[in-house]
Amino acid sequence: MVGDASDARIDPDQGLLIARKAGSNDVQLKIAGTVKSTDAKIPVAAGMQMVTNPWPTPMTFSQLGLKTTDGDVAKGLQQGPSVAESDVVYRLENGVWQQYYIYDDQVGFDPVSWNKLGSVDDQANTQIGVGEAILIKRVASQAFEWKPSKNF
Repeated sequence: MVGDASDARIDPDQGLLIARKAGSNDVQLKIAGTVKSTDAKIPVAAGMQMVTNPWPTPMTFSQLGLKTTDGDVAKGLQQGPSVAESDVVYRLENGVWQQYYIYDDQVGFDPVSWNKLGSVDDQANTQIGVGEAILIKRVASQAFEWKPSKNF
């Protein structure tokens, strides 16, 4: 049995996954709080982790700061030639979890870019909405401190 969690705290860098078991109508969720004004520092460890866009404006994958310029896994997501060899970002789109990863052919022929499983188009401009959560599957064993840049 689960107790009353009405006063449970949800920090700005955490996500909340709600699975409705009944009803087909949309339900509005009201979130109260203040706008974060300081820099964000969010630890990302190995395994699955839910994080959220910490800012009051939508951000694109390229703006999130998860992709490094040098591919160093101590600074950002592990990139690779396939979704199986990369850290994966899961984003819920129309009720289906879509998989995104940073493509790197590892020989320098193709540009390093955000890919979506099943698509060849660069996904760098895919937006993460205000308060939207994403799941990160970290295959790299080393954790890193994610510092999403403010875009407002």
